[in-house]
Amino acid sequence: MAAILSIDEQIASMKAAWPQFAARGVDRRAQSARWVGSVRPQYASYSLEIRYELGSFPEVRVLSPVLIRLPGNVEGQLPHGP
Repeated sequence: MAAILSIDEQIASMKAAWPQFAARGVDRRAQSARWVGSVRPQYASYSLEIRYELGSFPEVRVLSPVLIRLPGNVEGQLPHGP
């Protein structure tokens, strides 16, 4: 089983793997951080926010563009919107 990384180690790993994301709101006491950056998977660019607290799963939000569910989609609400 791999050791849990400290928040500083998580920040360094994110910077190495995703240099376009900037760490914001780092709270070393709570071992949490927030990153903001953009990705461009194909033809569109998405601005994302990633929040992480040590021992929890990351929370990812699409800041822009606004996501729109296609009419008639049975999956319900979009989970990653602001």
